[in-house]
Order: sequence, then C-alpha cells, then structure tokens
Amino acid sequence: MKKKAIVVFFTVLILSVAFSGVAGYAIGKNEVIATLAQHIKITNDGREIDIGKDVPLTYNNRTYLPVRAVSEALGYKVEWFGSSNTVNVSMPEEAYPIVSVDGIEIIDSLTSLDLMSSTAIQRVDVIVNQTKELDFEPTLIFEVLKNGVVIDSQTAQLERTSGRSIVQLKSRQFSHQLGSNLTSDERLQKYHEQFSYRLKIK
Repeated sequence: MKKKAIVVFFTVLILSVAFSGVAGYAIGKNEVIATLAQHIKITNDGREIDIGKDVPLTYNNRTYLPVRAVSEALGYKVEWFGSSNTVNVSMPEEAYPIVSVDGIEIIDSLTSLDLMSSTAIQRVDVIVNQTKELDFEPTLIFEVLKNGVVIDSQTAQLERTSGRSIVQLKSRQFSHQLGSNLTSDERLQKYHEQFSYRLKIK
C-alpha cells in the first residue's frame, strides 16, 4: 500500500497549567491563555475516541485537539522529528489498531443505526485481531452513550486463541426524543450530537 503522509510544522510550546483549568502557552515573550476543555468529546463516525489525559484546549473561539491521541485513534502513525520541530502523521503499511490491549487489537468497526420515531437501535461489526494465545477469556464491551453517559452496554466473549474475527453486537432499543418535525438528515445530525458509542476490551 502506498504510504500517505501529512506533515505538520509547529513551534515547540511550553505548557503550564493552573488549578483554575486555564493553560498558558508561552512562546518567547508572546503568551496566550487557553482553557482546558475537559467537557469536549471527540468521535469518529459516532465512535468515541479515548484521549486519556490529553485534554482538548479552547482558545480564541477555536478548539485544539491532541495530535497523537486523535491521529492514532484514526489509525495513523505519529512521529516526532526534533531536529526540524516536525510532527509527521502517516498511514502505516499495515492496519493500525484503534484499540490494543494485551495481544488483542480492534482493527476497525462498522456501525449501523435503526433510527425510529422515538427510539433507536445501534449495531456494530468489530474486526478483532488476536496476536497470541491468551490465558484468560477476553470480553469485548460495546457501550452507547448519551451526552457522555452510558445508557446501554453489551458484551461478547472473545476466543483465547490467536486469529482474526468479526464480532457483531447490538444495543437494546432506547429512546432518543429527537423530535418528529425534523428531516431525516437533521434527525441524524441531532442524534450524533447527543449519542456516541465506545468499544473496550476487558
């Protein structure tokens, strides 16, 4: 596969965080004040991206996201070239897992949505790659969230042996209260503003 690369050039920033939730970036004598935006969630086609402790920032009515956490969650490889102060974001030769835990990789996920007048059902097909035999029974967890709060959780038991498989999971039927006066596109947009899903391995 031909490798595609995105190169981002930037000046190295020094971050200092105050207890007030405000982060100050200093570049020489120039300073800006940015706000830690812990309330902001990041999704990829409805899948919530886990960015760990890398909190987004807001500054001057713009939102700034952590490059490594977001890029790796989208399947890109991130490299830092210190000699030129360059972040290189590239598509790896092989599929980059969106979740990886102790020899179990989630390579990709494909969702479908049954959006009815007042309720919905979310489905997901998950491509799982196990790189080694395990001494425990791993569990794949599929969670549906509304405004960051889990409203439904489904699980599937994975095999202990190595190999690749497709696991299908379906949520219970849940209410959405999106309103009946919207067009199909407006209802779908409203849905994705409120609802997301998350994949975990336990």
